[in-house]
Amino acid sequence: MEAAWQSLDLNDAGSRAAWDAVCLERPEPSAFHSAAWGRAIARTYGADCRSVRSGSALFPLFGVRTLSGKRRLVSVPYAPYGGMLPLPEDRTAAPPMPMPDGACVAVRQVEMAVADTQALTEADRVTMWLDLPSAPEALWKSLNAKVRNQVRKAEKEGVTATAGREEHLAAFYRLYARRMHELGTPAHPPAFFKALLEEFPEAEFLVAEHQGQPVGTVFDIGWGGWRVNLYGATLFEKRSLCANNLVYWKSLERGCTGGRRYDFGRSLFGSGQYEFKRQWGALPHRVAERRFLRENGAWREAADAVEAVNPLLPRIWQRLPAPVASWLSGRLRKHVF
Repeated sequence: MEAAWQSLDLNDAGSRAAWDAVCLERPEPSAFHSAAWGRAIARTYGADCRSVRSGSALFPLFGVRTLSGKRRLVSVPYAPYGGMLPLPEDRTAAPPMPMPDGACVAVRQVEMAVADTQALTEADRVTMWLDLPSAPEALWKSLNAKVRNQVRKAEKEGVTATAGREEHLAAFYRLYARRMHELGTPAHPPAFFKALLEEFPEAEFLVAEHQGQPVGTVFDIGWGGWRVNLYGATLFEKRSLCANNLVYWKSLERGCTGGRRYDFGRSLFGSGQYEFKRQWGALPHRVAERRFLRENGAWREAADAVEAVNPLLPRIWQRLPAPVASWLSGRLRKHVF
C-alpha cells in the first residue's frame, strides 16, 4: 500500500487536475485540500509540497520551518484544518507513509459530525459551517430579529458594501493588517492574497464603506460548492455602525447563488467570534489538532498537540509601532502556520 502513494506535483496541470478530481469525489472536500491552496502557499511562502494520494485517499502535507529553523510537516499550513480524506475511522491514526526518524507531522482534522456542545470546552477549536439555501430570501427569513435589525441599522447609517477582487485589495489590507496588529499576530503579506485571487477564480473581497471610508471587510474564497470566509476585519471605533453585520450578510447572500455550504472559519468554542458566527445559524464542527513524531522507525503521538508559544509574544506584538509590525510581518509570517 505504501508504494501506491503518488506525490502531488503542483507544477503539473495533469497532476493537479487528478488530485482535485479525487478530492471532489469525497463528501467532505474543502478548499484547503485543493491543489489551488497548495499552489498559493507554495508561491507565497515556499512551502514544500509533500502531498500524496492513493486511489480515493488524499493526504495534503507541506514542509515549513519554525522561527527556530526546525522543519515541520503540516496538514495543512496557513489553514484552519486539513488532514486525510476520507476521514480515518481511527481519529488517532498516524500518517500513512513512512518517513525518516526525527520527522514531526502536525495534523488538523475537522470532524464532519456537528459537535456536541455539552462535550466541548473553551480550549476546543471549532469551525462553523452553515448550509445555504438556494435563495437569499430564505436565509434572511431564517435569521433572528436581532441579526436582521443590525443589518438594517448599517444600511440606515449609510453603510454600503461592494464586492471586488484586485481593486479592493488595498482597502481590505489596511483593515486586515490593522486588525492583526490589534490581535497581536503577524499579518500575511499582500502577495498571499494576490496568490489566492489567482488560484481561486471565485475569491473576492467585500468592503463596507461609510462616508467614503472603509470600515469593514471580509475575504472569501470559493471552491467545490463551498464559500469559505478566510478573514474579516472592522474598525473598532466604528463598531456602532454594524458594518460587520452588513458585510457578512452580503457575503452570505452572494454565497446562496453559488454555494451549498458556508464556512465561517475556526474559532475557540464559546469565544466572541464563536457567538458572532453562531447567530447566523452556523453549527460547530470540532477541529482536532495532533502531532506525530517518528522514532525508531515508527510513529508515536506527541502528548502536546500544539507546540508551545510564549504567551507574552502577542502582547509584545500589540505594543510595536504599526510600521515596525508591518515590516516584521513580512519576514516572520511564513513561520506562523
